[in-house]
Amino acid sequence: MSPGGALSPGGALSPGGALSPGGALRFALLALLALPLASALSPRSRAGSARLTRRPGSSGNPPGWLARRLDPLTAGASSYSEPETTRMVWLAGAAYCDAGLASWQCLYCNGTRVSDVSVFASEPKNVRGYVGWDLDRARAIVAFRGTEPSSLENWLSNLDAAHAVWAVGDGPTRETLRVHAGFLDAYEAVRDDIFAALARVAARRRPAANGGPLPVAVTGHSLGGALATLAAYELQKYGFDYGDGPSDGAAEIVGAWTFGSPRVGDAAFAETYGDALAEATWRITHAHDVVPSVPVRLMGYHHVPTEVFYAVKEEGRGGGRVGGGDGEREAAAEEEEGGTSSSSRRRRESAPPRVCDGTGEDVTCSDGEWTHTSVIDHLYYLDTYICGCNI
Repeated sequence: MSPGGALSPGGALSPGGALSPGGALRFALLALLALPLASALSPRSRAGSARLTRRPGSSGNPPGWLARRLDPLTAGASSYSEPETTRMVWLAGAAYCDAGLASWQCLYCNGTRVSDVSVFASEPKNVRGYVGWDLDRARAIVAFRGTEPSSLENWLSNLDAAHAVWAVGDGPTRETLRVHAGFLDAYEAVRDDIFAALARVAARRRPAANGGPLPVAVTGHSLGGALATLAAYELQKYGFDYGDGPSDGAAEIVGAWTFGSPRVGDAAFAETYGDALAEATWRITHAHDVVPSVPVRLMGYHHVPTEVFYAVKEEGRGGGRVGGGDGEREAAAEEEEGGTSSSSRRRRESAPPRVCDGTGEDVTCSDGEWTHTSVIDHLYYLDTYICGCNI
């Protein structure tokens, strides 16, 4: 199967792959109501300088990673690799596979070589994923499954905006951060299993030179993207072993790729995450995907950097960012109505990527799209049906 191959969503969703009319209306109204108010309450002015609110006692200057990312045509754009991201789509999609995952014989394993695979799961929290060793890249991988397509609308309808205090770290370096309560509960349900699996991988695969940190890549789609964000931060800052003295559990996040992730925490969390991982993180968004628009900014949430946005090619044009062409608007409108025409059911081809400005809420990227009610755009990333392993 080629990375560009398309799998049909089949009958996993309602006709057209859209939210039901009632669900689409709820999310469209919520997004429309939230935009002007979120603009006024935002840690940055949507029309002004793209700067996050500074923490008390910090300088007034943007952190180095943000200063380097304000111009999307400089370092950020040059370091983003679409071929590597395409590969990560399949590794994220493999977390959905019921068959062949532990033996790495799954449909979405797709020619990659991963050994030492441990599958982790929490049925009560509906979380599943795997830890393994990527033989082709000489690094550990932690991948989280997202919400199954058949239950996505229920998950969105029941998603609340409750914050929780995340006490992460140990001893004098312990931090308290504000993140989504449900995402934190789900992550903590599998955290110990992930750390134990990483310890097993490290025992066999850790680079021998100087006992260096274990290189780790994390990935996930949808809910899995939120959990990958939490895992990436904790592993980068504190590793997977909080014991006394020199730790054998040191980790280095060499890359974090999330696809269609919801917002995970507040603006302070987004900034703290950016300080640690903005230059190693690619938060991929796609056109009118509904999930990155929740929880809304009005409720105190802010996306982590660094976003890479894929619009949809305009009908009849060769590419470029969508400006709201009639054909694309018509197909999106049919989708939101639950339409069954070929234009609403088909996979819509992505335009070239835009590396966004590094604030997490760039209005020229996903945050500026005219509507966020598409499930189809959530299920397809880099023209691949990311959660279709079991159909």
